[in-house]
Amino acid sequence: MVVVLGLAAILAAVWTFDVFSESDEALMRRVQGIFAPLDVESVSADSPEFQRIAVGRKLFFDTRLSKDGTTSCASCHQPAHYGTDPNPQSLGVFKKLTPRNTQAVLNLRYHRVVHWTGDRESLEDQAIRSFTDPGGLANSTEKEALSKLSQAGYRETLASAADALALYQRTLVTKNSAFDRFLRGDIEALTKDQKNGLRQFLHLGCVACHTGVAFGAKDMIRFGLTRDYWTVTGSAPKADGQHDLGRQGVTGNSNDRNVFKIPSLRNVAMTAPYFHDGSAKDLATAIRWMGELQLDRKLTEREVHELKSFLESLTGEPPNWN
Repeated sequence: MVVVLGLAAILAAVWTFDVFSESDEALMRRVQGIFAPLDVESVSADSPEFQRIAVGRKLFFDTRLSKDGTTSCASCHQPAHYGTDPNPQSLGVFKKLTPRNTQAVLNLRYHRVVHWTGDRESLEDQAIRSFTDPGGLANSTEKEALSKLSQAGYRETLASAADALALYQRTLVTKNSAFDRFLRGDIEALTKDQKNGLRQFLHLGCVACHTGVAFGAKDMIRFGLTRDYWTVTGSAPKADGQHDLGRQGVTGNSNDRNVFKIPSLRNVAMTAPYFHDGSAKDLATAIRWMGELQLDRKLTEREVHELKSFLESLTGEPPNWN
């Protein structure tokens, strides 16, 4: 679903409630009714699923499956950087830049929208298409991708390999963030600035889009509700001279102009740069630009500081990738 219309009504409803008058205890109870903590599920070592996850793990790190034999899923979704890339675009097959900023693969089990432009039906669909995607493993055909699997010693079809990859990625869940501890009843888990940042998050209406367990990733929205995003971000046009119009490139519908996935804010402090083109190099800049583009509001330095402090509380302990 694309969230474009009706946001003003949601924000108006949010602004009518004075969250700054709430006690810390009341704030905790309030957000317990809005969000839920991440849940790490263990898989028994003697289960068939455990074996399939092990296959998916191997596939994720295997460079032999790519067109150039040097690139794997982990080349762009780097464990050292919370499953993303510290560069605006990743160096993919044959060192060619990927078309968009790499999104983190952590906590994907809580994402309803998988890709920046919503052009994937599921995590399995994303996995199977990555074998031939020019921005993925870049094999020319499915036959070539299947040949690479066979040569590398896998007894997998593309579909079964994709299922194994999806299973593995669903295990990559972060845990024990300060905010999750707060949700579970530890009122001292957040600092004063983080609690105030949470109040700002509710008051300003950020929660209208960044909600649910993943703090987003459920829907899509126009990036730049108040103006074209590049007038604020300074984003460069693509090689064809046009700016990235997001989902419009998938559907051809002008109503989808500049519509992108609402990113998850889980671990966001660890995944700079931000936005589909990596145009925001740090979190404070991303927050300021979001205020202008989505809320038509110049955020104060205090608001930016408190929001940034709160978002830092969403950083969890990374999973065991091995």
